[in-house]
Amino acid sequence: MNSKNRYNTLTVTENVLEIIENWFKAEKLGDKSARAQAAHELSKFLIETGDGTYTLRSNELNGKSETMHTYHGAVTESLEKYVKPSKLREKMDAGKNLHVLDICSGLGYHSAACIEFLNNSLNDKNLNNENKSEYSPGKDHLKPTEDHLKIHCPQIRIDMVEISIETIAAALLIPNPLKSYGIIKKAVEDKLYGEGFLKFRVQDESQFLGDQFSDEFRNLGELKNLGEFKNVDTLDKNIPENLKLSENSVTIHGNPEIKETQDKISKNLDINIYCEDARDLIKKILKSRDKPEDQVTEEDYGENYDAIFLAPFSPSKSPEVCTVEFFKALRSILKEDGMILTYTSAAPVRFALIEAGFHVGEGPRFGRTGGTIASSSLQNIEKPLSMEDERMIALSDAGIPFRDHELNSSGFEIAEKRANKRKNVRGSSKFASSVKAPIYLGKSLEDIDDPRLKRRVLKSIEKLGFEELNCEKLKYVVCPQFDSCICGSNCQKIENSRDRIKEMVKRLSKLVK
Repeated sequence: MNSKNRYNTLTVTENVLEIIENWFKAEKLGDKSARAQAAHELSKFLIETGDGTYTLRSNELNGKSETMHTYHGAVTESLEKYVKPSKLREKMDAGKNLHVLDICSGLGYHSAACIEFLNNSLNDKNLNNENKSEYSPGKDHLKPTEDHLKIHCPQIRIDMVEISIETIAAALLIPNPLKSYGIIKKAVEDKLYGEGFLKFRVQDESQFLGDQFSDEFRNLGELKNLGEFKNVDTLDKNIPENLKLSENSVTIHGNPEIKETQDKISKNLDINIYCEDARDLIKKILKSRDKPEDQVTEEDYGENYDAIFLAPFSPSKSPEVCTVEFFKALRSILKEDGMILTYTSAAPVRFALIEAGFHVGEGPRFGRTGGTIASSSLQNIEKPLSMEDERMIALSDAGIPFRDHELNSSGFEIAEKRANKRKNVRGSSKFASSVKAPIYLGKSLEDIDDPRLKRRVLKSIEKLGFEELNCEKLKYVVCPQFDSCICGSNCQKIENSRDRIKEMVKRLSKLVK
């Protein structure tokens, strides 16, 4: 079925979309105050998170809405769940160029946090090198060569993908959570200006990355009474210290009157913004691989990625970027030691990554949950999944993944297919996820204190033809999780979550056929 005409992605609320659309229209007609007015109107819909940064709410789907970022702290989550565990810093310290794909980039917090974190690392590294270096102003013959500078100032390319032009435009209307957010705003403004959505540029005229708008706009008075924007000039007060730039490490490009300082990242930073379905972009990248080498251009995105940040709304609301097929496509453009990092720990997402060939593990915990890290390299998985999660993914209907064979189905179609598949396998070839029977396999019923739960668990295993929780057959199913064989089949220890899950899937399937 061709669903292109009926595909509606989840975006920010209709009120926010209307504010931004009206801003575009007014600015095209020459209204220089339109952006400031839009910022004033948008402030009423901003939601402050735990670290003092702001987020927006999505429109409703099936009567429910979500925020774009966690209430615990929007930018802090970007740092803890995406940037720090990505190992980009280690690669940069080794002098390697970096290529990052930021899928569902939204307001651009992940990319901004990445720039800020790497910038601090680079400045610290250069400072240490300068203290120990043989180079000095008085030794012209010992000045660093171009190759030396390349080693210490690697090229960093960030490709931001956001299907909603209005969502990415909202970045220009909110307070800067980080000084490096000014770099993101400049890239967004260039994108919108280049495609005719905006008539005026103001980011080039900003004296510091932390400024909301240029003095030209401030003098008009539109921003002086934005009472809803609390602490605009000191918004980063709650951001982790290792994300903050010092005042003397700011560089603005495009304004020759501003003196460059210590910020070496921005000199070697390339930001590209794509306002389209991430699936279409990935298909373009893959298609470009079929071109002869002498015909591949910059537009063909020929380089593999070191890290992919995946930050859609929840998988149930944005399943189109959480499918087995999408992850297989991502694997083909990810370096062998590259990583996919996402905030979600949802079972269908983790199993889809496994089906796509990735190793998977727990991401760092922030707020109430941890995220997920996936990589073709097992060395990048520092913390395996828990025993309970492995079992629920492998043995219950919760692990049934999203599928999108042609990479063009609507989110509704993808979710509906999975829901139907879950109904078909529940109680016939998979345990019911609602009962969580898999976590009790191999134990005695006496280990379950709740009489009602005990009855439900027993009924769940009986549906699949098993009589007792600790019967030999069920021990055989979960045996891959143990260091020593518990089923009597002389099983060898399996060292990683991916292969343990795949083996349990195979064993249960063999027994229930």
